[in-house]
Amino acid sequence: MAYKIEKRIIPGLPDVPLTAIRFIVAHESGNPNNAGPNSLEAEINFMTRNWRNAFTSHWVGGGGRIVQIAPVGRMQYGAGPKANLYSYAHVELARTVDQETFKKDYAAYIWLLRYLADQIGIPKRLDEGTATTRGIKSHDWIRRTLGGTTHTDPYGYLAQFGITKEQFKKDVESEGGINKETKPVQGKAIDTYTGTSIVDYLNSIGEDSSFANRTTLSKQYGIRDYKGTAKQNLELLKKIMAGQSSIGATKPKNDQQTTSIVDYLKEIGVDSSFANRKNLAIKHGIKDYKGTSVQNIQLIKRLRG
Repeated sequence: MAYKIEKRIIPGLPDVPLTAIRFIVAHESGNPNNAGPNSLEAEINFMTRNWRNAFTSHWVGGGGRIVQIAPVGRMQYGAGPKANLYSYAHVELARTVDQETFKKDYAAYIWLLRYLADQIGIPKRLDEGTATTRGIKSHDWIRRTLGGTTHTDPYGYLAQFGITKEQFKKDVESEGGINKETKPVQGKAIDTYTGTSIVDYLNSIGEDSSFANRTTLSKQYGIRDYKGTAKQNLELLKKIMAGQSSIGATKPKNDQQTTSIVDYLKEIGVDSSFANRKNLAIKHGIKDYKGTSVQNIQLIKRLRG
């Protein structure tokens, strides 16, 4: 099956760059009182209201749904002060008491952890090494190795459904019985991409994200000796999004003629609805967006950079 990544970014989150990219962190909600059919939405709604206390990039639940609520590659309040500035993404698993629901959630959870690791070139190895070893880490590993947190998830919850630490490690590292050809189906909101992953961005615009194609693109954008490093990937992403060259089937983002924000968003393949324009206005510092002519002109100028 193809997993759809629903993107519902919380407005107003802090935009703090990472010190280094080392970890994808695996969590679970830790809330036995929220394990009903609507547990996923309840967890997302609670975190959206209380993000100043804690927030993570992704939630999985509801029978295999994946929802992204914060940008990857930026600091999240997920695993304590000693891990947050090194964690590319944090993945939470909402609870359930239903065996079939858990089975679907777990498959999506494993897929997403591996997918995020591939995005940024992190080894798909679970809970290994020292504080500087890149890989997929449980919240419990963060506690034992780095400190700054007392959480031991996701192992207690996984054990309720017969998933041991050994089995979890095996599934993360080998993908178990999950279809390895599965690719994400991105929601429309990803067209307003704000993350730092070149792979994620290329997927969002329907472009080949393979290493071979990124090598070709890097030549077009004047990046020499492309090795797929984090620095090169970030440079390539910035140049592509700035429209410094043409790329495959991407649509032009530098039309300087139209003054209509609706026409401009349609031209670059972005949702032009009032709701999405309001979200864009918030991201670009335009307060109390009402869709006035002045606000629309201000927004189109800021989108063009």
